[in-house]
Amino acid sequence: MKLSIAAVAGLLLAGSVQAATIAETTAPVNGREWVLSADQFDGGAGPCGNGKSVDHRDRCAVSLETIDSGAARYGRYNPLNSTSGFIDSQDLPQIAWTISADTAFTRLTFAVIDAFDQAYEDGLGDSFFQLTAAGAEAADAAGWMLDHRQANGNLHWITVEFAQATQTATVDFFTRQNDGFAIAAVRLDADVAAVPLPATSGLLVAGLGSLATLRSRRRRRQG
Repeated sequence: MKLSIAAVAGLLLAGSVQAATIAETTAPVNGREWVLSADQFDGGAGPCGNGKSVDHRDRCAVSLETIDSGAARYGRYNPLNSTSGFIDSQDLPQIAWTISADTAFTRLTFAVIDAFDQAYEDGLGDSFFQLTAAGAEAADAAGWMLDHRQANGNLHWITVEFAQATQTATVDFFTRQNDGFAIAAVRLDADVAAVPLPATSGLLVAGLGSLATLRSRRRRRQG
């Protein structure tokens, strides 16, 4: 009996280790707004985008755009506030987004707009859109992707649930060159329910209590 309770306790503790998850969701109603800026993004070494929506003055870096920009005319916008800005990928095939907040959060929600609306073209390989997100813990990572062509101006709300509270997160975006997209309406949420002990922790406490009772009875019999 004592051995079985200890084994259950060990399994429950092991089960509390979780990984991050990414899922499509709806527009956020909670959380604090994260203000986007172009300096949070790194476009790497290119190749540079050269689509019609690209601002050719700085086409190897993402840009902060408005509803009046060329990117907006190609289906990109801020879905929560039409007068607010959004990040445009500038048709780069890979960009890295780094969030460094002053307080911890467990949930990241944002909109991806106009992703993967380009058809397959000979010589350019298979089209796709993919993102991976990670918190401060190296193992706390997850991915999400689109593998079918979307309508122009499509909107996907993405929520990343981190297994542990973090103040730093990175999101990497991958797509085909000149298949531009936008990022907007970001919310950070410190959901205290996302990182506590698992729901089965009550069983763990009960099991440890039973173990203590058995030990007490054993001492009384020996006495």
